[in-house]
Amino acid sequence: KVEDVHSANKSLVENMRAALGFDEKKFVAFRDISGDYRRGLIDSKAYIAHVNRFGLSHLVLELAQLLPDTEKQRELIEAYNSGLECSEKTKENTEERIT
Repeated sequence: KVEDVHSANKSLVENMRAALGFDEKKFVAFRDISGDYRRGLIDSKAYIAHVNRFGLSHLVLELAQLLPDTEKQRELIEAYNSGLECSEKTKENTEERIT
């Protein structure tokens, strides 16, 4: 199981680096923000905002799975899903106004 976690973490890091255009400064900044979330220095909504700002929203489920704290996993997925619902409602409202 430890090997699976290491493999999943390595894959996630590779995917993040690629999504960040292999920009080491961005990667280090995001890694530090992720550490802040793990340590409880920022909440899940703030973390999701950072994830979105870095263009990594497609990796949220992988990020959540690798969190050692199951409560933080749940909070992150809930915040992500809440954000999706909000953006869908905004999209629907915009489409209604256009038509």
